[in-house]
Amino acid sequence: MINFKLCNNGQPVVGTREDGVIVSYTIEAPEYKQWLLDGGMPEPEFTALEISKDTAIQKVQIALSFLSSTDWVEAYLIKHYLGIELLDQASSKFALEQQRKDAKLLILQG
Repeated sequence: MINFKLCNNGQPVVGTREDGVIVSYTIEAPEYKQWLLDGGMPEPEFTALEISKDTAIQKVQIALSFLSSTDWVEAYLIKHYLGIELLDQASSKFALEQQRKDAKLLILQG
């Protein structure tokens, strides 16, 4: 008995035989078609856990890129908090600071 898993958007399918040998067929292969006729149901290419992990990794990468591209705001905020160069509280730099905090939190949770 072979258990098949879809791959490469469903082309081809790969399976593991009972003896542990990995086999690969196209979805047009007679062996695969017979397996489907016998009631076989292939596993999806990616599990929900794999998709979830990949999504989390992508979010962290985006957050890291955002932090890298906005690190210039730190100098303005340090000057403000030290009283050297005060910023208007409505300044976009404060909104950017909150977005940076959110990005850092996402990275810590990811």
